[in-house]
Amino acid sequence: MNYIIADKTKAVNYGFQVETHVCNGDMMCINEKELMNSVCISGTLKERADKLNGVVCDQYDALAFINNK
Repeated sequence: MNYIIADKTKAVNYGFQVETHVCNGDMMCINEKELMNSVCISGTLKERADKLNGVVCDQYDALAFINNK
């Protein structure tokens, strides 16, 4: 499973909710399945992450993001 560390404002504009995601400053963590199942954004995982000004990372990088909250 991959995760996307994305710009919080862009993610909210695409329908992702701050209340249901881990956020750190102006960044939000979104899981791969949630992003790929979103009807509000299209493309490959990388293309979708790019639209959110985000980066695709593995579980270890996502955990580091969460722990630095």
